[in-house]
Amino acid sequence: MAREEYIGFLISRTHKILKKKLTTLVQDYDLTVRQYGVLRRLYEEDGLPARELVVRLYSDSSTIIDIIDRLEEKGLVRREADPHDRRVNRIYLTDKARVILPKILSRVDRFERAIYRHLSPQETKAIKTGLNKLHKLAVAKGTADQANSKKVRK
Repeated sequence: MAREEYIGFLISRTHKILKKKLTTLVQDYDLTVRQYGVLRRLYEEDGLPARELVVRLYSDSSTIIDIIDRLEEKGLVRREADPHDRRVNRIYLTDKARVILPKILSRVDRFERAIYRHLSPQETKAIKTGLNKLHKLAVAKGTADQANSKKVRK
């Protein structure tokens, strides 16, 4: 099979170009794509604990903490101790972030809509379904090949 036919190659190639385009949309605001992802999640659910951002953004805690540190330096987020559990820091958007985020969200949403214009609703649904299945397979303890090889050995 040619490299261009491998699904992993196709996903990787597409991810690189889409991330590059998304980077150009957020860099005018001195943000990285990952910083934008944290801000967008907080825009949807302000006050999440840092560990919840780790889970929801499929990241690790050192990366999320680094992103929060940088966003805090830029004046876009603030940490507050949870009133019920002082060991937990909740992350909140600042007023500065609330002013710029609608502009950034509008740019990114226009980009997303432009992508959808090239796909039928059925294609969009099939891509999302397929990618979600692949994600579940990738995070599963064993891969499909491992499962199949166990069947063969039995």
